[in-house]
Amino acid sequence: MGQPEDKKLLRSAEVAVDTCVAHRLRLISRVISNIYNEELSKNGLTVSQFNILTVIIAGKSISPTFISTNLQIEKSTLSRNLELMRKNSWITMESAGRGIVLGITAKGKKAFQVAYPQWERAQERSVAILGKNEIQRIFKIALEVSKSQTS
Repeated sequence: MGQPEDKKLLRSAEVAVDTCVAHRLRLISRVISNIYNEELSKNGLTVSQFNILTVIIAGKSISPTFISTNLQIEKSTLSRNLELMRKNSWITMESAGRGIVLGITAKGKKAFQVAYPQWERAQERSVAILGKNEIQRIFKIALEVSKSQTS
């Protein structure tokens, strides 16, 4: 890399590697997601599926659009997860007017109940890695970011 353009290119790449917010957030997300997936996989669930079950259990008349928006899951990824969850008899998908309403089955409730202790272990491991104060800051930032997306 003897050319001035090459040096500038190298310096730009170094700056991007050292300061990219997206890279750092994705790294944290992957590490934490892997912890949850490791724990939840003991019951055949992923963290995304666990979160979807949580939203369905906690809500009423939940639509795929609601889940996609609130969990920030791409529609194609959500569709694959919902179809797998339906095949596992964890959820129901009922037509309601022009949309679909998701429901939880007895088998889905049981899957959630069985997976909950693994989720708690993943929570504990994640808090141990990130720290309680940092978790509180992450929650605050997440709330602010989600508010800015809906404004």
